[in-house]
Amino acid sequence: MTKRKIKAYNGFLVTNINYFSDFSQQVLTDLYLPIIGAKSYTLYLYFWSLTKKKLVSMDRFEHTRIINALGISLDDLNEALLHLEGIGLLRTFLKKDIIGLLFLYELSSPVSPETFFKDNLLTSYLKEMVGTSIFEDLKEKYTLHPVNTKNFTEITASFSDVYQFNSVSLNPDKISLNFQKSRTPSNNEFDQNLFLTLISKFDLDKELIKKNLDEFEEIAQFYQLNELELVNALVSSHCFRKNKFQINYLTNFLNQKITLNKSLYKRNDSSNNSDKIDENILKNLKLDISEKNIITQAKSCSPLQFLTKLKEQLGGYITNSEAAIIRKLSRRQILDDQVINIMIYYELKNNPTITEHLTDTLANDWSQKRIQKAEDALIYVKNFKNKKKKSSYSLNKTSKPIPKWFDEKDTTQNKLATDHNLDSLIKTEEKRRKRLDKKG
Repeated sequence: MTKRKIKAYNGFLVTNINYFSDFSQQVLTDLYLPIIGAKSYTLYLYFWSLTKKKLVSMDRFEHTRIINALGISLDDLNEALLHLEGIGLLRTFLKKDIIGLLFLYELSSPVSPETFFKDNLLTSYLKEMVGTSIFEDLKEKYTLHPVNTKNFTEITASFSDVYQFNSVSLNPDKISLNFQKSRTPSNNEFDQNLFLTLISKFDLDKELIKKNLDEFEEIAQFYQLNELELVNALVSSHCFRKNKFQINYLTNFLNQKITLNKSLYKRNDSSNNSDKIDENILKNLKLDISEKNIITQAKSCSPLQFLTKLKEQLGGYITNSEAAIIRKLSRRQILDDQVINIMIYYELKNNPTITEHLTDTLANDWSQKRIQKAEDALIYVKNFKNKKKKSSYSLNKTSKPIPKWFDEKDTTQNKLATDHNLDSLIKTEEKRRKRLDKKG
């Protein structure tokens, strides 16, 4: 802990990272007050009254303001600050400028009751302060008792059943296309009725839209767009031309205009067992830090997110053909996203771009090998590389003189295919050598 020496004339500013509601104050009073004490409780509430949306260093307060308003001493203030910091309600920062020392107090709202009672340290301290009887009463007060709806039929109205948009409110130029603000669509989340309601406000061929509805849903899932963002993309990309839906216009627009947030975010299904990293496998593989990070990212990102991040690290960009290849592979649903991500990593580590031939070759092979996890895919890649090195070593140990044909490049042999199957390469080269020997 950094020692502090707050003087009454030192300046301070107060900010907050979330909201403080009436319910927050109730939780603060019931669960936090017995732990932090009355002075810390009062100081916390007083700080909320001083928060500013825009912080300006020149508009700082002096700590004398707190001392006079709350009627406490400087020692009481220091103690109260420590109690708030220790329980997670306050973070304190310090800097020195031309005026003098400036303290920045950052407020956080109390955690939810559910989170509070899952914390053994907090609950033990609260129980010690209020006693077992009051503790049990508080726990019961904040325990939810949801009604069992198993024998009921839900008749809740959907958004599109209740609300209607006008063409003004659906101005495409004002609709955000930020991935960070989008929810991640899935087969159960994409509302086709809502999409049709939104798109109907524009002068587009309705029959053509309905005909390609499945295609739109698949694009929304791959690019992680909600219904409103997909409508914006369709209108802005001008993909409806000559009574035809031209998908390349839409995908080209999305590839160029939509950028992913640089910090990767985890998918909502991260609780799935297939997404958990098998630490024993990682230890046996003797992976370096970068490879462990690759597996972590592969499990937490969609293929488009993973490809974008990897391209950024390599200093490149996603081509339209690459996006189309990955989207096509995802649509087939023969490999899990985390396995596709390792495939992307493997291809880009050996080639500047992703190609359809190698992707199809790897996808067929990995699907037949029943590769279902990122760890399995990385094991397969590493084993293949080791086998490749051993085979190369065996070839180099031959005592025969190296013939001319060994250094010749075979323009008819596809490098991507040979990288994938070393045995096939050796056989092909042997046949070619014999043909050249016969020619003299």
